[in-house]
Amino acid sequence: MADSVFSWRETAKDVAASFMGAASCCFVGQPFDTIKVRMQSRPTEFTGMVQGTLKTVRAEGVLALWKGEDTCTILSFGGFERNSLSFDLLIISVLLVVLLKSVFRHRLKL
Repeated sequence: MADSVFSWRETAKDVAASFMGAASCCFVGQPFDTIKVRMQSRPTEFTGMVQGTLKTVRAEGVLALWKGEDTCTILSFGGFERNSLSFDLLIISVLLVVLLKSVFRHRLKL
């Protein structure tokens, strides 16, 4: 079977890698963002990162640090996959131009 430009296996691998990348970034960064937003919205109540983290964990539990994680992952996934797709389309476009040039050069005997 001839190699094709589009491969379901490669696409599935790209989508899975994109999701894992987005989920990893959000999982690591979300607690910092949660405390940062609380510090910005209630500066008298949350005066620093450590104090804000301790106060949040004591009042709401550890999982409160990951509030909004699902939205972060979904939005990031879209960005990761869009960038991957853009790069793939660029490569496909370049290959198409090279192919068309070689076909026309052959037919026109340039």
